Amino acid sequence: MQFNKSKFNNNSKRIDSFEFSDTSVKPDFPVEVFPPVIQTVINGMYKKAGFEKPMLGGGILYVISVITGNRITLPLNSTWLEHPNLWLVIVGQTGTMKTPVMKFAKSPVNILENSIDEQNKVNLNAFLEEVAAWEATSRDTRGVKPRKPGERHYITMDTTVEGLIHALKSNPHGISIYKDELSGFFKDMNRYSGGGGDEAFYLSAWGNDSYSKIRKTEVGTWLPKVTVSIFGGVQPKILNSIALTGTDNGMIYRFLYVVSDNIIRDFKHDGNTENEKKAYLQYFKEILGFIGDEEFELSWDSDSTRVLFYNYINKINQTLRDDNTSEHMRAYLRKLQVYLARFTIILSVMHKSKVVTEQILNRAALLVEYFMITGKATFDGLENERNIEAIFRKHKAVSKTAKIKALLTELPDMRNADIANAAKADKGQVSRVRKQFKTTKVDKTTLNSSLSTSLNAFKS
Repeated sequence: MQFNKSKFNNNSKRIDSFEFSDTSVKPDFPVEVFPPVIQTVINGMYKKAGFEKPMLGGGILYVISVITGNRITLPLNSTWLEHPNLWLVIVGQTGTMKTPVMKFAKSPVNILENSIDEQNKVNLNAFLEEVAAWEATSRDTRGVKPRKPGERHYITMDTTVEGLIHALKSNPHGISIYKDELSGFFKDMNRYSGGGGDEAFYLSAWGNDSYSKIRKTEVGTWLPKVTVSIFGGVQPKILNSIALTGTDNGMIYRFLYVVSDNIIRDFKHDGNTENEKKAYLQYFKEILGFIGDEEFELSWDSDSTRVLFYNYINKINQTLRDDNTSEHMRAYLRKLQVYLARFTIILSVMHKSKVVTEQILNRAALLVEYFMITGKATFDGLENERNIEAIFRKHKAVSKTAKIKALLTELPDMRNADIANAAKADKGQVSRVRKQFKTTKVDKTTLNSSLSTSLNAFKS
């Protein structure tokens, strides 16, 4: 798969079609969609610290969505008004530096949280003084007791619906979930497939919809708009095992998948990244100034740019109508149509533009194409996992050796590394079993040939 590497000038080519058929070639993350300073940061952190470009690029997209929240909207037609929240997961094995990359990506938000925490303390002290003054006043004249102020935040690690509802009441522009490891969160997602209140909340959270819950014995909950972004990591085996338990609730299709190259890189002790850190933090200070405190809508620079957006949506529809498109991808592509709009908002913010241009839209389309390919690779892997589990059941394979033999029988061309992952064995064991398997196969072939010869001689 080759991406359209246009330079995004006024004469830049548009993407003629979204392609995702070839997942054997790992796609490059389109770093060129970002402003030059962020390109320098990503390339510098890759060279000096070994940070994978897709991981850091995805993390930066998440951080922009967090600080923007639902303050900025993009009107797409009379009924579709989009906000830039993202659900993004890094899929990588242990040792691929997911955690350091994620921490670096969200470092600007940590500074914001420190500042907000100080203000929250000031507000709390003021509240306590008001309560003390209220209590010291005569009951006849003191009026209603002061209410404790809510705390402002950008990020929470609390993934309970009750906790998120409480946070959103004090943060109407949205809240984000940051989890170093999302395995538990994914498992909880699948528990909500029965259509309960938690599932309804998360569906609202992804779609920036309102949320209402009526209680029998308590005051009900009403949130006019629920905006939640999610960012974290998960190991491939864990994601596969979670997906096997069911995806009926559709939550797994709402995530964007950044796939690690799973290379364990040596630690670099002499890579000075101070310039990248300073440039990154300075850039986000400028972005915060651009966003401001007031809500506003982005506008289109021309009708032709808006029409181009619809054309991109319709190109995805062509893939949806293709009989060769799997059910997994049909569900996922619907969400990528929404993410096209969300990427457009994020990149407009990153380029400090309140107007959506054709160049910005083309950049957003490149991100969609990247996540289309990683999504297909992810869902193909999930489908393969289901097939592998079916093979194990067919051969009643329980032990590692039995599982290896079952796969060698049904999928003789499967790589040793993939067999090892599927059977939870090491590659050395797979290699030994494969040699034994080949020897046994040769012996059986020789025996069958000998029996056949003897039988023919007997008949004659």
